[in-house]
Amino acid sequence: MPPNVTPGVTLQRGQWHKWEVLLVSNRPGSYDGIARWWIDGVLAGDYSNVGYSAAGQANVWELVRWNPTWGGAGDVVPANQTMRMDLVRISGVP
Repeated sequence: MPPNVTPGVTLQRGQWHKWEVLLVSNRPGSYDGIARWWIDGVLAGDYSNVGYSAAGQANVWELVRWNPTWGGAGDVVPANQTMRMDLVRISGVP
């Protein structure tokens, strides 16, 4: 999902950024889930019509994975890429 609130928010190489994400599961089969994120305190994206779980699936998340990927087929990485995280906090409602 591309940023739809503040599209010009960017991440600068070599600088720390605070990235906050709120994900709220949908009712299975409905598109009423939420995806909202802030970069350095600026709301960048806000979607309230997200379908994470299809009908018949549980709306439970059991895995969190961070997997940034550069480019696509045939792309050349122009420099070494690193990413550091200082604090990750994940919470949920039972």
